[in-house]
Amino acid sequence: MQQPANSNRMTRRQILGLAGGAAAAVLLAACQSAQQAATAQQSKPAAPSSPASASAGSATGVASGPATSGAPAPASAAPKPGGTLKFGIVGDFTTLDGHVIIPNLEDTVWQVWDRLTAKDPQNKPQPMLAESFDQSADGKQLTLKLRKGVTFHTGRELTSDDVKWNLTRSKDPKVGFGILASLGASMKSFDTPDKYTVVLNSDTPWPAVYDFLEFLNILDPETMQGPDAKTKAVGTGPFVWTEYAPGDHVRLTKNKNYWRSGAPLLDEINVAIQRDPQAMITQLQAGALDIADSPQLSDVVTLQKDPKFQVVINPYTGGWNVLALNATAPPTNNKQVRQALNYALDRQRIAQTVFKGVMKPEDLPWPPISAAYEAPKVNAYPFDLDKAKSLIASSGVPNVAIDINTGTTGSGADIAQIYQEDLAKIGVKATIKPADPVTFQTGLANHSLNGVIVIVGFTAQLHPATVMLGPYYSPFFNYSGYKDDAYTALVNQATTETDPTKAKALYSKWNDYVLDQSWILVECNNAQIVAAQPKVKGIAWNMHEGLDLSGTGVNA
Repeated sequence: MQQPANSNRMTRRQILGLAGGAAAAVLLAACQSAQQAATAQQSKPAAPSSPASASAGSATGVASGPATSGAPAPASAAPKPGGTLKFGIVGDFTTLDGHVIIPNLEDTVWQVWDRLTAKDPQNKPQPMLAESFDQSADGKQLTLKLRKGVTFHTGRELTSDDVKWNLTRSKDPKVGFGILASLGASMKSFDTPDKYTVVLNSDTPWPAVYDFLEFLNILDPETMQGPDAKTKAVGTGPFVWTEYAPGDHVRLTKNKNYWRSGAPLLDEINVAIQRDPQAMITQLQAGALDIADSPQLSDVVTLQKDPKFQVVINPYTGGWNVLALNATAPPTNNKQVRQALNYALDRQRIAQTVFKGVMKPEDLPWPPISAAYEAPKVNAYPFDLDKAKSLIASSGVPNVAIDINTGTTGSGADIAQIYQEDLAKIGVKATIKPADPVTFQTGLANHSLNGVIVIVGFTAQLHPATVMLGPYYSPFFNYSGYKDDAYTALVNQATTETDPTKAKALYSKWNDYVLDQSWILVECNNAQIVAAQPKVKGIAWNMHEGLDLSGTGVNA
């Protein structure tokens, strides 16, 4: 569900944004239109034929993807097999559906499922349940060969029919807020020619197909269609759903028949459901927890100074804090006004005060690992009130007044207050308007929130097409309502070009364009964080930004 900005990663339930009903349908149609408009070709990627190595992140924040070759931890910090990990989260699960993408589920229960492929930190797809895969030269067809002998936790062998069921379900916009339907909008059909082969078909080149597969857990169809669908999670993953006491705990145990040799290391994961962030940190400090998931930033700063604990930040994060400007109504339909608002945004102050110096200011969504990242453009709009005032004066818009729309919880109010103070210095009257989730969601969908909207972006660590065709920057539908034929043509080129050199040039043009038009004002990044006891080794994230605990160990 799309929600206003928060000070931590709980806002990732926004992934690919417009949740539920008509809003999801709008975004789905937008993604479909974008793909239908594309005409370029995609080249054939390499298809690894052997399973990738287990991940092993270090206590200093090095992380790697699931079943990928990430940076290994030093030998002295290598995680050991065996033991139980005591894992703390805030709040109970609202669902056990593995096709729903929400943070506490993604960091815990997702250990039960595998995916067909998994991206590595270089954004290259690696084998997972598909031991090999091959994409056609025109980028319109992807053939996946499943591993033989992989079994669900029930003992039944995984076959192409199971994948077919999951693919069919993913197309339903009512499933998981329509997020998978949006990511997979280019998939026009799929075939299962034999027991171990799956073929995905698209009418146009599909550069971001592996981003879709990055989020597609393969669930057990028999469980999902049976009486235990809402009380059990069954997959082929490294851990088995064993026990659940709602509101109290979840127990996951080692899958002794896991297809990947040497994984997982842990015997058990005991997830303790906490009532609030303060209670979780108290439990961590008392030694009752080994890991505290997504602590508050104030606690992060405190624990970073305490040698008795480690704070690990995902180095491959693709989250970003952002202001969306309504480009359909005055005064923010004026480009010079939008540029003025960009210069009036004190990113450094917001990063230091609201986000406690943990996040870094930036003007574009891309992390350094992205092919679209350009270091010289990270600070394209320095904080400059004189420049902002000059642009307002030359815009031709008298008595500029805007709303700053925020949610009723999280960091949005703090960001709004800082921004309001600085805008007053250039003669812009800003009114802060908190909104309940329903009003906020509706306003995003129909562009009825005037002025500025405080929200959070995501997935910039994946293929640039996923952001360019997402709800912030899509030329067909975006939260700002911005439209331009030249921009549409640029996005179609940038999201389908297969030659790396040409693609890089198009990404640079895209960066220049969105900086100039300024309908989205990126503030700073939004990283995933855990706090842990020093004995916890091998903390790592997948490239979809969920924790991967298959290579984690507890070294007593």
